[in-house]
Amino acid sequence: DKKPVVISTDDINYYQYMRENGCNYKLVVGEDGHIASMVINPKTKKEEIRTDAEVFPIVYNFVKEHPDFSHHGALAVVGLTGYDGVLGYRTQKDSPNREAEIEAAKPVIECLKKDGFVFASHSYAHATTSDKDAAFVRNDCQQWKDEVESLIGETDLYLFPYGDYPKHGTDAFNTFVEFGFTHLSGVGINTYHKNYDGYWFDDRKNLDGLTF
Repeated sequence: DKKPVVISTDDINYYQYMRENGCNYKLVVGEDGHIASMVINPKTKKEEIRTDAEVFPIVYNFVKEHPDFSHHGALAVVGLTGYDGVLGYRTQKDSPNREAEIEAAKPVIECLKKDGFVFASHSYAHATTSDKDAAFVRNDCQQWKDEVESLIGETDLYLFPYGDYPKHGTDAFNTFVEFGFTHLSGVGINTYHKNYDGYWFDDRKNLDGLTF
C-alpha cells in the first residue's frame, strides 16, 4: 500500500555563481561522521557546518527517524556535472589547486556513500543534447568519466541536463548507452518509464508550480 518515490538532485557542485549568491558553500563531513553542509552565515560572514540547510542531511536524518519511509535505507541520487568541480570542491582539470581539492573531496564522497546516497552523471558541461551529435556526447561523457567518475566510482545512472535528450535510437543517444549508462532520466510533468533494448528510460518530475 505504498507508492515508490525516487529522489534525485541535480547540480550538486556549488558553482561559483551559487556561492556568490548565498547558496551553500560545499558538502562536508559533520562532527557526527555524517553528511552536512558548509554555509557562510550572511550576517556574520563566517562559516557554519549545518545539518538543516541542505537536502542530504535533511533526508538522512528524516529516514533515520522514520526508517519505514525508505526501502532498504535508500536515500537519494546525487547528480554531478564536472566543469566546475564536485560537491563544492574545485576538482576540474584546470583548477589551480586540483590535487588538494580532490583530497578534500574524497572523505565527503565516501561519507555520502556510507550514509546511503548514490551518484549519477548530470553530464560534464551541463549542456542540452537534443541538438548535439554523437561526437559531442562522446567527448562530454569521456570528460565526465575522467574527472568525476574517477573520484566517485562507476555509475549507470544519467540525469539529462534540463531534461533534454537526443531522440531514442539515434547515434547520439546510443552513445550514452555505450558509455555504460543504462538508466537514463529526462524531465516531465507526467509519470513515464519504459524499458528499451539495452537501457531504461524515465521522466523525473521537477518540483515546481507546474508539476504541483
